Parts: sequence; structure tokens; C-alpha cells
Amino acid sequence: MGKYTCLDCKNYCPKKEIVDGYKEECNGMMIVPVTKVIESHCDLHPIIYKRWWKKNGNKTSENADEAPKCIELNEHSKALSRIIELTQEILDKIDK
Repeated sequence: MGKYTCLDCKNYCPKKEIVDGYKEECNGMMIVPVTKVIESHCDLHPIIYKRWWKKNGNKTSENADEAPKCIELNEHSKALSRIIELTQEILDKIDK
């Protein structure tokens, strides 16, 4: 299995900007959306995620610490892990 980080967890939510209402500009001639930014976070373990991100935010995934024990791999990471395992099995059989 490869090295996974909090970013591979299914509970990780990346930073996004959402519309949070509308405001009038130019004497009611134009209605402009008001947006707000929701920072990246973990839905289930926000404190653990913040601590992990504080230590690893400036590192590449190869240099980052392993993800906390609470990680639940997202579907893409599960599929990739399975592909890596199957490929390793094939290589092991070829090498014999």
C-alpha cells in the first residue's frame, strides 16, 4: 500500500467558494452574488485535520507525515491501492 495523507480521505473537503446571498448594486439595476470561502477541512475530525495540516501543509505528499489513523480512503484511492496490489502480485509471479 502506498503512503496516504489526509487529502486522500473521503471526509476531506477542499477549499471552495459558495454563493451566500445577493446584493443590489447601481440603484437596483444589477444584482450581484455575495460569496464566502469555506476553507479546506475534515467533516468528521476537524481538530485532527488542522493539527496534521499545520505540520504538513508546506510539504509534498512524499515528505508529509502519514495520515492519522482515522483516515477512510476515498473511492479513487481505494481503486488505486487495489491496482497497485494486483500489479505487485503479477510482478511477483513473473519474477519467479
